[in-house]
Amino acid sequence: MAMTDRDGVVGRALLTTEERAQIARLAATCNALEGLELKLTTDMTPSRSGIENNAFLRYDGDTLIGFCAIDVNGDAEAEICGMVHPAHRRRGIGRALLAAVRTESARRGLRRLLLICEAASRSGQGFISNTGATLTFSEYRLRLGPFQPQSPRYSDLTIQRADPTDVDTLAHITALAFGDPEDWLRPRIALDIHDPGQRFYLARLAGQPVASLKVYPLADHAAGIYAFGVLPDQRRRGIGRQVLEEVIAALLAEGRTAILLEVETTNTNADALYRSCGFREVTTYGYYALDLAEA
Repeated sequence: MAMTDRDGVVGRALLTTEERAQIARLAATCNALEGLELKLTTDMTPSRSGIENNAFLRYDGDTLIGFCAIDVNGDAEAEICGMVHPAHRRRGIGRALLAAVRTESARRGLRRLLLICEAASRSGQGFISNTGATLTFSEYRLRLGPFQPQSPRYSDLTIQRADPTDVDTLAHITALAFGDPEDWLRPRIALDIHDPGQRFYLARLAGQPVASLKVYPLADHAAGIYAFGVLPDQRRRGIGRQVLEEVIAALLAEGRTAILLEVETTNTNADALYRSCGFREVTTYGYYALDLAEA
């Protein structure tokens, strides 16, 4: 479904192949200007109703000059990242895109938006400062550098790709590792595990589940590691390092030339683990909360 509002913003439930290509070209322009790695969402999950708009585009003729998308994160919150072509800034396009997101989010009953902006983006920081949004947390984006794995500590530690029968186990580990409600995680994982673009893995020590993670193949032979969690009572034993190193080795063996992950800046233990495995910081994302009831 496509919808154009009075500001010329086009709403989309799903993106076409051509629209994805246009977004990639615009992102390359914006990234090159300020040395960024914009965290944009282009993979949309169709709603049951089929009438919800997840992406918003602004054109000048046939040229895409603005884009943002809604990435729902829970029952009441969504993450938002957008961009405007450098030659078309200060013309209200960013405000129009955000207004479209607010309208759609309010219609869905969402109560809060998290606007994602890189610390290195002067233009983005200026835009955020005018929205009234407040910084809630930050994440490092890390990229794998030279990789030298250690010798495995546990001979009985196995890592296998998870399947739909593992949803409850994945939800349990993730809930304990990150503090999210298990009942909220379960349906999300059950949906994502059927997505051919995502892979879940379970690590077992002596047959007992101890860790899980998700791998998301990216463009240009890259891959992202997400939601990597180890059960709290199994931490500080070298299990996380061994799991991470084996997954990295498998991704490199299949031809992945860049491996990325994100970690909260306050999660010093996980950050230290990743950096000791060869990951290096490439950017920092700030997450700025905007209360829809006050916006």
